[in-house]
Amino acid sequence: MLLLITGAIKLTLLLDSLALLGFLSFLVLGCDNPKIAGATFPYHASVNLNSSELEEFEIEANLTLTCNIGCSCSNNHLEPICGINGITYFSPCHAGCTQFFSRITTEEKMVNFSGCSCIMENSSISPEVIMSPVATSGPCKSTCQNLLPFLILLVILTFTVAGTQMPLLMITLR
Repeated sequence: MLLLITGAIKLTLLLDSLALLGFLSFLVLGCDNPKIAGATFPYHASVNLNSSELEEFEIEANLTLTCNIGCSCSNNHLEPICGINGITYFSPCHAGCTQFFSRITTEEKMVNFSGCSCIMENSSISPEVIMSPVATSGPCKSTCQNLLPFLILLVILTFTVAGTQMPLLMITLR
């Protein structure tokens, strides 16, 4: 009987130690927040913003700036667009876009925007170069590749922690 209890304790300690190591690896598998102008990222900042500048911005989050203040944008209407600078804007109005044109294919409807004052102010492209489009409909695609490893590890750790429940119950009842 004593051998059974010590074996259960050893199994529980082993599985819990493996689970702890797995959960610590979640700290490495994180992804950055999506860059949304005025909400999680300043309008006029480089994409390589350091953490102290970002913390300072989080206090002053604002969707309205001089480039879109005359547009009377509604904060209740979410229509995200992705600018050529890799930043997602709350809506074409919040990006200061004045023109749009749509292209409908069999797979999807794509709307492209140009004349976006908030995007072009922050762009490193020379004014002589005409970029069309400046933004496309939908949020910018995430470059984070950690979702699949995270999900696989989460399933493994779920079974590992679940495997400790019966030995713990046996130990408690004995």
